[in-house]
Amino acid sequence: MKKDYKQVIPARFQDVSYKDDVLDSIKELSVKQIREGNGLYIYGGPGVGKTHTICAIAKNVILNGIDIRFFNTSNLLEKLREEFNKPIDADQDSVGILRDIMDFDGVLFLDDIGAEKESEWTRERLYLIINKKYEDCRPIIFTSNCDMEILSARLGDRITSRIKGMSKIIELEGRDLR
Repeated sequence: MKKDYKQVIPARFQDVSYKDDVLDSIKELSVKQIREGNGLYIYGGPGVGKTHTICAIAKNVILNGIDIRFFNTSNLLEKLREEFNKPIDADQDSVGILRDIMDFDGVLFLDDIGAEKESEWTRERLYLIINKKYEDCRPIIFTSNCDMEILSARLGDRITSRIKGMSKIIELEGRDLR
């Protein structure tokens, strides 16, 4: 069952408009990339509109009948940790968040990658997700404050190489709009 955008896009960004709030060049690129099973990596300083932009893209994707998963990367990793630490219930019929994301064939949105606490566990979980999407030609739309060099220092070359291989890299510039 497809979700309404209000179920997946953060409340602050419910009123974003794809038509008015996304640069034409990013609109064209996002449609092309998603159609081809690739993604976008949008980076820039705090407050320049990265999350605003991908929320508008996410809303448009949903309104065009494509299912999405939208996560702040740090929040996703926290959910994975909580799930990992829960005792296994033999009667539980849940596949888990990680398996759901890896098996999901819609568009995955990972907001603010590179802001999470660095650890081997974090790198391993992100690698599993990104590598699976890369291999399956499933799009991920990323935002980050990190350029590729900084992201590579934080998450490693294996992850960064896959992001480069599956994404068009876009730098958003400007002043902090918050």
